[in-house]
Amino acid sequence: FASCSLLAYVPVYDYSQTTNTAAMFVSCGRLVSVGAFNTSAALTDISVMFNACGSLRSVGAFTNTASVTTTVSMYGNCFSLVDAPDLNLPMVTTVVTMYSGCQSLINAPAMTFGSVLLNMTSCFFDCVSIRTLPVYNTSSVVNFTSTLANCRSLVTAPAWDLSAATVISSMFAQCASLVTIPAYDF
Repeated sequence: FASCSLLAYVPVYDYSQTTNTAAMFVSCGRLVSVGAFNTSAALTDISVMFNACGSLRSVGAFTNTASVTTTVSMYGNCFSLVDAPDLNLPMVTTVVTMYSGCQSLINAPAMTFGSVLLNMTSCFFDCVSIRTLPVYNTSSVVNFTSTLANCRSLVTAPAWDLSAATVISSMFAQCASLVTIPAYDF
């Protein structure tokens, strides 16, 4: 469905035999809503799935994301995204630019990470409306470069475990509303 410029809605489908949905809806500029995903444990790659879907406002739930290893730019530049589903991602190693440019997202979804997550570079970069972030398991993350940069509405930094971090450059750059930062263990 990539670059289907007139596609606006996608109903609920059974994706239980699908292992890879990377770039499935990339650049569907008029896509507004996507129904739930009946996925299986075989699904491993959901990267750039909705990247550059500028009109996308909501995405239905995924039933099983336990084997997913990469979500790079899954929702990158989905400017209108207001509601993203919670995700269970115990095997994911990188969430680089996952929500980057989601300028309408106010609350980040809950995500369950395992101890293999290493890279959160620009995960929420330019999410200018985001106000709160849940506590995620970030105990194994080494790279937080620009993770929350330009989150101009963020008031309180999330209480994430930064003990494994080796790179935190620009993590909070241009967070103009930031008032409170927890005591991080670097």
